[in-house]
Amino acid sequence: MSATVREPKSGRVMDVLTSEPGVQFYTGNFLDGTITGKAGVAYQKHFGFCLETQHFPDSINHPNFPPWCSSRADVEVDDGVPVLRRGRDSPAPPSSG
Repeated sequence: MSATVREPKSGRVMDVLTSEPGVQFYTGNFLDGTITGKAGVAYQKHFGFCLETQHFPDSINHPNFPPWCSSRADVEVDDGVPVLRRGRDSPAPPSSG
């Protein structure tokens, strides 16, 4: 398992499963209400977030980081798998990889 997000008020939980060593967390800091979504709702600061699974961004410069790829032929795609569950007592899914 790479990440777990909990919403304490509702008890919702989201686990992200991946074989990648890192997760980038985006929070929508620059949303300012000028972009609208469903039903014309304006996206405000922190209205959502994104968990993006990947290798560490600077791993090519750090020999102690996990290797990523050395040629185009080595490129593999790993789509992080979100697992949604409800309730504080719901069991966590098994770890990946």
